Amino acid sequence: MTTKLKTYPHYKSSGIDWLGELPSHWDSSKLKFVGDARNGLTYAPDDICDEDNGILVLRSSNIQNDALIFKDNIYVNKDINDLLMNEGDILICSRNGSASLIGKCAIIPKGVNATFGAFMMRYRSKLNTRFTLYLIRTTLNNYKHLYSTSTINQLTNATLGNMQVPLPPKEEQEAIAGYLDEVSAKVGSLIAEKQAQVEDLRKYRTSLITETVTRGLNPNVTLRPSGIDWLGNIPDHYQLIRLKYLCDIKTGDKDTIMRNPEGQYPFYVRSPKVERINTYSYDGEAVLMAGDGVGAGKVLHYVNGKFDYHQRVYNIHNISSILPKLLYYYLKETFKYKIEEGLAKSTVDSVRLPWLKDFPIVIPTDSEQQQIVDYLDEKTAKIDALIEELEAQLSDLATYKQAVITEAVTGKVDVRDWTPKS
Repeated sequence: MTTKLKTYPHYKSSGIDWLGELPSHWDSSKLKFVGDARNGLTYAPDDICDEDNGILVLRSSNIQNDALIFKDNIYVNKDINDLLMNEGDILICSRNGSASLIGKCAIIPKGVNATFGAFMMRYRSKLNTRFTLYLIRTTLNNYKHLYSTSTINQLTNATLGNMQVPLPPKEEQEAIAGYLDEVSAKVGSLIAEKQAQVEDLRKYRTSLITETVTRGLNPNVTLRPSGIDWLGNIPDHYQLIRLKYLCDIKTGDKDTIMRNPEGQYPFYVRSPKVERINTYSYDGEAVLMAGDGVGAGKVLHYVNGKFDYHQRVYNIHNISSILPKLLYYYLKETFKYKIEEGLAKSTVDSVRLPWLKDFPIVIPTDSEQQQIVDYLDEKTAKIDALIEELEAQLSDLATYKQAVITEAVTGKVDVRDWTPKS
């Protein structure tokens, strides 16, 4: 993907484990000696205002795919003192509930008038700004054990400042930055292309399931109005029944802390991840749904066998008139049309049980149901396999990109003779 680069003619020991040997004319330092780190702005809900009366506060959500984006913006009317971002500053996610997000960063471009939130950090470098961005990403990747653990998900100023980094001469910083800009652009283009393919496949999967569970497999079937706006027309011979007449619904009595990685049975909590546990409270076919939290009404599972489940997970069981697997497909793809109406808003989203029980279910004939399930099983398996293949390619590209960056910023390749492609 890139031109094979030579190594430097002479190296020396850096005395730093993760760096190994450095080009003999390079130096090394700690980040606190080549830049300044600051924590972000603390603000209260009362400080939040509209765009015309406040200043933009950059948060973790404003960094996506290594770049700064301006969606889901927050503005505050507050004295920010010296916490205004400058062109070339590096914005770093320093605190987050998800350990994997700690350390993601982006460079501030020209013309951005913004401060940054308390869960973020600003690093202002004395080095070439583009080189600094690549240096920070590589350094944070090699020091993850210091700030991303099972007990602490926080990158402090002291931790960042004491990280040891390589220091090439200024002209080489510029060359490395130019080389990595070109490589990153090429790899980024491939990544964007494959991400778009994944998104298209997911949209196709959704539309395929939605169309099939509400219309069936016969494109020439006679339709009738369902009487429900979002559902539209349904096959004339299909039944339309509220969920409460088809099943029982109850919640579990287990908590997440009861999980056991070596447990004998699946344990369904409020996330897509299936945990393990040594107890089971149900044995049979069921559809499980997160009742509250981020996954409320969005995380669903079809289960057939012995399992246990969280106290905030709905177990839809004793299902009649419709195959449980078909009900799973139906709910997973049709909930999205009306789920906002079913959510009770408080500190966390939760699906109201009366709304769930009243949800309309389209029921094909017995003979059609198994055909639909078999068709969707086959089709979705093929789509999922394609998505999995593309996601593996995306992972490989991300790994390759980071490897190229690491090689360049640590002097394992010599880019002094590199020239940009015209």
